[in-house]
Amino acid sequence: MIALLKKLEKRTISMNNINCEGFDLTYCVKGQGKQIVVIGSSVYYPRLFSENLYKHFQFYFLDHRGFVKSPGELKQEDYILDKIVEDIEATRQFLKLENFIILGHSGHAFMALSYAKKYPQYIEKIILLNSAPTNSQERQQQSFSYFNETADTERKRQFEHDIAFLEDDIRNDPERRFVHMCLRMGHIVSMITHLMLQICGKVFIQICKSLIIFGEYPLLNGI
Repeated sequence: MIALLKKLEKRTISMNNINCEGFDLTYCVKGQGKQIVVIGSSVYYPRLFSENLYKHFQFYFLDHRGFVKSPGELKQEDYILDKIVEDIEATRQFLKLENFIILGHSGHAFMALSYAKKYPQYIEKIILLNSAPTNSQERQQQSFSYFNETADTERKRQFEHDIAFLEDDIRNDPERRFVHMCLRMGHIVSMITHLMLQICGKVFIQICKSLIIFGEYPLLNGI
């Protein structure tokens, strides 16, 4: 059965690559209909969406630099938000996408918002899933505090077990640092939605097509 599912998945997903400044970014295309660009892993995200959605939308799942091998020595300046935004634009040009929907989940929502701010002429709608109002140190500390106050003993024990391996994961495989962080932080990241409902000061609709925002997003200034 597993072999059959993998075979069917290969038939329905088109996997390709685009090189941006030496970073070999993979993107995959799945479904038919209105185009939606999903920022993040081209391997992980396609498995999370309902198959029914692929009957109505054509999804483009795009890796960002944190998910791929570095072309050389790791440099912090190669992973700044501006670079990721330009990678998205390079992919858009390559795929000849116009008037599309951009989707970001969690931290990838900030990437989607930044792209929309710089290139609004190509965006029809923005979709944000499970995203925090801000990625500041203060908000991150609130997430940890909420986890410590509300998580049950089993969840805390599992998180402590997983996070203990993070340093070794990064030391042994530094080029996949972001991937290791996602895997080891899973038990705390899953609780951010509950925290968001508590710390949001307000809910408002920005004048931007079909965009509903919880909290205040500084990145939207100027859109």
